[in-house]
Amino acid sequence: MQFDRRAIAGPALAAMTALGAVLIDGHVYGIPNPAPLLVCIVWLGVYPAPVLRRMEASAERLVHTVQAGAAAQGAPQTALLPAGE
Repeated sequence: MQFDRRAIAGPALAAMTALGAVLIDGHVYGIPNPAPLLVCIVWLGVYPAPVLRRMEASAERLVHTVQAGAAAQGAPQTALLPAGE
């Protein structure tokens, strides 16, 4: 009978032990260091050209796709890109 009791109460007991450890410890994970994020923010603010250059082709393709879909549905054409592109 003892095996049956352990099989049923084992997962619940393990969960209660883990919950107790978290409550006693006070936190589940540490606070991450914000320094790398701040460096990336400053770098993008000072020198955004490499990131914008990589996004330019995708953004143009997205604009053309949206404009083509709007034209197919009969929506009025908006001037998002200069004519001829």
